[in-house]
Amino acid sequence: MDQATLVSEQIEAGRDFLRRLDATVLPVKTAFWIKEPDRRYWRLYIASDKIDDANQRVGLNEVARVAQEMRDPEIDPFRIRVIPGNKKVITAVLELQSFYPGKPIRRGDIPLGDIYAEAVYIYPSPLPAAATTP
Repeated sequence: MDQATLVSEQIEAGRDFLRRLDATVLPVKTAFWIKEPDRRYWRLYIASDKIDDANQRVGLNEVARVAQEMRDPEIDPFRIRVIPGNKKVITAVLELQSFYPGKPIRRGDIPLGDIYAEAVYIYPSPLPAAATTP
């Protein structure tokens, strides 16, 4: 599989992962997949107001726990970054989301605060509820 392309399976697995994570002690402020020019793989960034520079380990532990519980090959906890909700990249993502409320956003070649993205996929905020089967 071409690692430079974010596929629908990763997006769906990420959405399920974020719903599960949001239901724990780590509410999700915003989340997005990002492909940085110097990275081979996409990484999932998750921002939470419950995380700051001093307690990022708490977020990483929760990410590892939920990923292990899911056992989804599309979710690699080593490609997930949990960051404080007050970082410049989060401010840029939230501003972009304000133009397209409730919609997913795909962009290429875009600066996001202090990160340059070769490509980005931003989940809608708030995340839509999981589809239920009748």
